[in-house]
Amino acid sequence: GVLPGLVVQGPLSATLMLDPQHRDQPETTPKRFSLRTQRPVFDGQSVGLQADPQGDVVNLWTVGADGCVGMHVTVVLG
Repeated sequence: GVLPGLVVQGPLSATLMLDPQHRDQPETTPKRFSLRTQRPVFDGQSVGLQADPQGDVVNLWTVGADGCVGMHVTVVLG
């Protein structure tokens, strides 16, 4: 089948997801992070970013227009 657009690279998505955390708390540095891609994101699609900070651990995930999670990132801050 034909894809709806270009696939957005996973590492780029993860970097973009980490950026707001860094802007909010520039003094913190990610000690480690893990990511899991659950479904691809395509160029031109709307994607929302959700965050759930729990102390030094921040869970981030993308949500597509269809309400499905695209990627989940867990960050441990140091």
